[in-house]
Amino acid sequence: MDNFAFRPRWVAKVVNGLLVGKIHSEDNRPISRVLMRLYQPIVEFVLEHKWKTIAVAVIAMVATVPVFFKLGSEFMPPLDEGTLLYMPATLPGMSGTEASRLLQTQDKIIKGFSEVDRVFGKAGRVESATDPAPYSRMETVIVLKPPSDWPKRERFYSHWSPEWAQSAGTICGKRSYKAPLNVSGRRS
Repeated sequence: MDNFAFRPRWVAKVVNGLLVGKIHSEDNRPISRVLMRLYQPIVEFVLEHKWKTIAVAVIAMVATVPVFFKLGSEFMPPLDEGTLLYMPATLPGMSGTEASRLLQTQDKIIKGFSEVDRVFGKAGRVESATDPAPYSRMETVIVLKPPSDWPKRERFYSHWSPEWAQSAGTICGKRSYKAPLNVSGRRS
């Protein structure tokens, strides 16, 4: 980095002394000398034996292929916590009263399903910088009953969209449910 050059010269000298300081070469720095002493033999070996280096890299890559096939489709294990988070988007610019009414209607529809134990949600903002949600974004947590208490019928993860989402998604006159869920590791 070059020194700053501007007038008045005495201000430039003060600024250079505070911000730039004296610039030393890399050879004069104790940490750089140690690191270069460690790194230099490795670089020389790699440059002298480039085909051996490439072969070792290819062998290391090929060795990871069996591990790759055992990983499965996702790194995260399937979670079945018995809860779902439903976050529909409604019309923008909605008032707090309208958002509250829609949230109550949505919760009532979702609670009407026999698989659902409890439903609670929020619309709008929390007094926190970590949750800048608008009133048009609702967050509903659906707590499910244990699967043994569910009625015996075909489950929603075998279809594209759950039945409750199809019902709750038409509250505002448009379908707000957009993406498939991942429940118990199954992709719907």
